[in-house]
Amino acid sequence: MKVQTLVPALALLLAGNAAQAAYQLNLSSALSSQDPIVQAMESASEAIAQRSEGELTVRVFPNSQLGSDEDVVEQIRSGANIAILIDAGRLSEYQPELGILSAPYLVEDHTDYDQITSSELYQEWVEGLADSSGLRLLNYNWFQGSRP
Repeated sequence: MKVQTLVPALALLLAGNAAQAAYQLNLSSALSSQDPIVQAMESASEAIAQRSEGELTVRVFPNSQLGSDEDVVEQIRSGANIAILIDAGRLSEYQPELGILSAPYLVEDHTDYDQITSSELYQEWVEGLADSSGLRLLNYNWFQGSRP
């Protein structure tokens, strides 16, 4: 093999290995960039990049920049490297039981969600969602204010 052929091949191999070392996750939200939840996502993104020494970056896309929630869910189901902040009502299309989590006045206090999300029944719903749709619900512990 000629050196002229080997050098570009090694360069591609090294570049390929370097590209695999870093990971990026796109995070979609329909909320505006001024929303406290999106601001918290931005802060978390910075902390993740810092703590992982640049090996993991999270790019936050507010204002439905990646598409409507439904479109982004379909992108995820097709293998796109995206996570989405979404309500359980939208996930109920794939796992009907999850819809109950969006019910008004379901709990007395937002901390009561811990009892629900730590239950065996809830875990069955989460696994059912993953099995039937390929969507993995990471958590349901965000709080966006009380209803009057």
